[in-house]
Amino acid sequence: MLLFEVFPLLDITPHELLLTPNMRHVLQVEGGPSSLRKKEDGNAIEIIFRITDSHIATVDENWEVKALQVGDTFLQYEIVQQKVADSE
Repeated sequence: MLLFEVFPLLDITPHELLLTPNMRHVLQVEGGPSSLRKKEDGNAIEIIFRITDSHIATVDENWEVKALQVGDTFLQYEIVQQKVADSE
């Protein structure tokens, strides 16, 4: 049997972000998978963010964006479901 989870569209705010070098901002996320933590069945769901030009800005695992230098770049994301290996 195959389980499907249909979830609300992911909404990341702000939709546009204007920072000066060395400024930081934590992204707000609404919607998406019902749980971003390990579920009872051993599956882990997470959102992975990437910045297209890491010379301009970075984003960490806590969804904090840090501006590095003047320029334009884009945020990409991927929702990943991973089966956590049994620790038996």
